[in-house]
Amino acid sequence: MLMLSTQQQQTSQSELPQSLPNNTGSKSDKNWVEYKNEMGFIAFECETCVTICVREFPDEPSRNVNVVVYAHDFNDIIYLDHK
Repeated sequence: MLMLSTQQQQTSQSELPQSLPNNTGSKSDKNWVEYKNEMGFIAFECETCVTICVREFPDEPSRNVNVVVYAHDFNDIIYLDHK
């Protein structure tokens, strides 16, 4: 799992969106994050980058809108705790 800095904020579950626009998934099964004022969930992660889905189209996944964050910007990702 992605290691984030200690500067990150935590948010209660009630403050998270139920889903992204056009998203049918629940907030509890996603790793919600905020990056540059965009809220989304981690769609992919590896050692060199993280892909954050900021808009999901369940019926047409090729239309999903993702933001790629490279390793040098990992500290700018804020993990939104949904416990």
